[in-house]
Amino acid sequence: MSDQSTIDLVVLRRELLEIGARVRSLQNALEPVTMGLEALETKVGKALVRVSAASGVAGPRGLRRSPEERCMMAAEVKYGAEINLEHRRNGTAEVRVNNRRPFQLSPQLGDLLAVLIAPSRFDAEGREGWRTKSEVATALNKRRASAVPASMIAGLVYKLREAFRAADENEELVECDRTLGYRVSVRR
Repeated sequence: MSDQSTIDLVVLRRELLEIGARVRSLQNALEPVTMGLEALETKVGKALVRVSAASGVAGPRGLRRSPEERCMMAAEVKYGAEINLEHRRNGTAEVRVNNRRPFQLSPQLGDLLAVLIAPSRFDAEGREGWRTKSEVATALNKRRASAVPASMIAGLVYKLREAFRAADENEELVECDRTLGYRVSVRR
């Protein structure tokens, strides 16, 4: 190798390290924003439920559910739901919750759901235990060719909850807790 190509490789390596540091810095800066948005969304949703119940005016799609449906959904969260996940050849995943109508997930969200519903330690209630961001990221990186940093997990879980909501499924099955981490309420 010539001296010039060695110098070029050293400069390129240094620039790539700087870019990596900038990306990590941006991810760390955006993480509190994502968490804040999740908390805000929860508060707004609860406020909409109270306003809708008090006024008798129907709110967003999830608020149009009957009291029986809301009771059933609360029981699903408490006792767990049966979740069937089938990966397709095109990379997408088909999800069926308690044998209801199936819905599609992107390859990345399908892999995330597979990680969250995989067997792990059980909590006192007999449901799957909580997984930290780093545990989810590590398991997800084993399934995917591209690396997903732990700082992006909160955003991916938010997208997974949105996909459940868009399919008119119980997004509360995908549980989030700042201190405990993430889990899906699965019945085994």
